[in-house]
Amino acid sequence: VGLNYVSGEVVMPETGNYVMVITSGNPALLLCATFLKNDRQNQEEKFTMDVTLGKPICMTLEKGTRLRLAKTKENTAKGASCTTKLVLYRHGSNAASA
Repeated sequence: VGLNYVSGEVVMPETGNYVMVITSGNPALLLCATFLKNDRQNQEEKFTMDVTLGKPICMTLEKGTRLRLAKTKENTAKGASCTTKLVLYRHGSNAASA
């Protein structure tokens, strides 16, 4: 999985089944994880999900889908002093981490 460290955004290189595991940090930050999917009308769909440290999350994502952490006033205050790390697998591929 390609990682963009500058923006903190992960872009899916191909359609597939992915597994994401949050390995450390503040899970509250991941409550605002946002999936942005560009469709033919160039609209974006946003999804938020509950996340627990160490608990795998299975997702089917299309090529070009962007996964990023959204900062809000609430979670920035809670997570300001920690770094959140995640591991993202695509079935049949090596892991990528951020």
